[in-house]
Formats: sequence, C-alpha cells, structure tokens
Amino acid sequence: MIVEATFALIPISSSLISVDTDRYRDLDGLMAAMVAADARYRCSVAWVDSLDPRGRGVLSCGDHAPAEQLAGVQRQDPLAYDPRALAGAPAFLPGGLLNTWTVRAFNETWYRKAPLHCKDEFQAIAP
Repeated sequence: MIVEATFALIPISSSLISVDTDRYRDLDGLMAAMVAADARYRCSVAWVDSLDPRGRGVLSCGDHAPAEQLAGVQRQDPLAYDPRALAGAPAFLPGGLLNTWTVRAFNETWYRKAPLHCKDEFQAIAP
C-alpha cells in the first residue's frame, strides 16, 4: 500500500514539443549524440535498426515549445491536447508476415523517412 507519494511537475506554456531530429549511420555516433543530448534537452527518444550491422538510427530530442513561439490556431489554445491513439497492431498477424525481409523493408523505410537533420519542428506529444 502506498501511503504517500511526492513528485515534481515542470511548468509548460504549450502542449507542443519543439523537436530536433537527426539520422545516424552507426550506433557509436547515435550513442554519442544521445549522451550529448542529455545536457541540452528535457526529452529524447532513439530508434535503432537492429538488423543493420552498423546499428544506424534516428534520434529525436526536444523541449516543450514556449507559447510565444506558436502561430495561428496553435497560439489561440497552446495547451490543447488531443490524445488520439496511433494505429495499433492487429490482434493476430498472418503466419510469415513478420520475417527478416519485411522487417528489413520497414526499417529501411523508417530510416529513410527521417530527415538527415531537422530543427525546431513542432510536434504533439504522442508522435
């Protein structure tokens, strides 16, 4: 039984995250960037292609965007939040659908769709 709990909240003025995204060709570069990002950003997430021998990946880092940086509709209601669920996996997958070839094709697509370098892109929390 939990009798008492204490936690800290961070003050925010918008629900959007100002995100910087970079692609890395190998795991060493990605890991070094992750360590460096810890000092600059409040949030970070990395995706690693575990089928690639070099361990290429994508690093996204960011902080809540200040409301004064927003424009248009976003500025009218900077704390608006719509927790739409992202597409989920089906309850069952047909046999053989997930295999080395399909996962490799997905990984290639995911890696290529990420920008080489993108700075200050506003994103909702979920993505």
